[in-house]
Amino acid sequence: MDGAVRHIDSGRPGTGALTWPPLLGAGTHMTSDPSHELTPPTRPEDVWDKFIDALDRAGQAGGAQGVCVPAVATGTLAGRAFGTLTRDDVRQLARVAQAFGRRGETVITIWEDTQRRLKPPPKRRPQRIPRS
Repeated sequence: MDGAVRHIDSGRPGTGALTWPPLLGAGTHMTSDPSHELTPPTRPEDVWDKFIDALDRAGQAGGAQGVCVPAVATGTLAGRAFGTLTRDDVRQLARVAQAFGRRGETVITIWEDTQRRLKPPPKRRPQRIPRS
């Protein structure tokens, strides 16, 4: 292929045309300005922001425990699932956030919410019936 964007009709009613290659912003208006193209985040701050966004979206969908920690100044934590981190691990992530000029409390709050969701509800103690 020559790298040009091609529109392909899927042939199914109501689906419209597909844009190829799909990574160039399928369904969006393409311009010659390279700043509008999708590029992977390259700055550590961008990677961190994407990580926090993923935690937020996953948390709203039911739990952030499966989101993997990115390899951004956290060599020992990189690749681990967020739900498996300890309180000390999360404090380390908070320090990373502060180094990027972000609020460290955000990652701690999301982790605490995740831990609450992972715990089973407390058992209710049976009420005693007073003897008469």
